[in-house]
Amino acid sequence: MFAFPEMPGLYDLNAFAARLPDRSEFRKLKGLIRQIGSVGSALEDIRECQHYADLGRLIDSGAVTAKRFDQPLPPVELVGPIMSWAIVLYARATHSESRSRRTESVLDALNEEQRASHKLLIDLRNGALAHFGPGPDLSSPWSKDATVLRVGGTQKIKIYTPVRRQRHSRAVNEALRSNLPAVKDALAALRRRRDERFYDEFERLFRPNWRILKSLDRYPFDWESFFDRHPDAVSLVQAMMTGEGPDGFIGELF
Repeated sequence: MFAFPEMPGLYDLNAFAARLPDRSEFRKLKGLIRQIGSVGSALEDIRECQHYADLGRLIDSGAVTAKRFDQPLPPVELVGPIMSWAIVLYARATHSESRSRRTESVLDALNEEQRASHKLLIDLRNGALAHFGPGPDLSSPWSKDATVLRVGGTQKIKIYTPVRRQRHSRAVNEALRSNLPAVKDALAALRRRRDERFYDEFERLFRPNWRILKSLDRYPFDWESFFDRHPDAVSLVQAMMTGEGPDGFIGELF
C-alpha cells in the first residue's frame, strides 16, 4: 500500500466519494466506502452492546461495587432498561434495515444454538421491546394485559386494566452474551476484508491519478464539529493522525 507523505491529515471519505465523477471506474470505490462505514458502525453497536450486557449482568448478580465504577451504584431496577438497550443495539447491528446503513448478516458465523439465540433476540426486539406485544415464546410473556370487570356488592360495576411487564430475563441475557463474541468476530473479519479491498482499489485508481487524489484536500474531516468540540476527543484524533488507536470508537462514551 502506498503512502502520502505530502498529504498528512484526516479526510472525509463520504464527502470525497459524493463528489467523485459518476463514472463506472469509481463505482466500486464508492460502494466500498459505504460498506466500510456500514460494517464499522455495526461493529461499534456490538461493542457498545457488549458493554451494557456485561454491566447488566454485573448489576443483576450483585457483583457491581461503588469502588469498581467510582460512582453511585446503579439500582437493580436499571437492569431491565440496560438489557433492553443492549438487545436493541444487537438487533440494529445484525438485523434491522435502514436507509442510512445496510444490514450486515452474521448468520453464517453462528452455530445452530447461536442461531436459535439470534432468532430469540430479534423476535424479542420486534415483538416486545421496539413494538408492543407478548414477545417470543418464553416461559412467561414479556407483556400481559387484562381488562377486568368488577361486579357485586353494593358498589357500582367498575372496569380495571391490570398489566404485567417483565423487566428482563436472565436466560435472554445469557443468550445475548453467548452470541456476542461470534458476532463481533464476524463483523471484525468483514471489516478487515473490506478495508483491504478498499486499499487495493484506492491504489489502483489513484497511483496514476495523483491530481484527482489531491482533491481530498477539499474534504478535511472536521473532527471538532463531529465530536461537538469535546476535549476528550483530542487524544483520539491524535491517535488517528499517527495511524494508531482503534479503527472505531464511540464519541458519546467519553
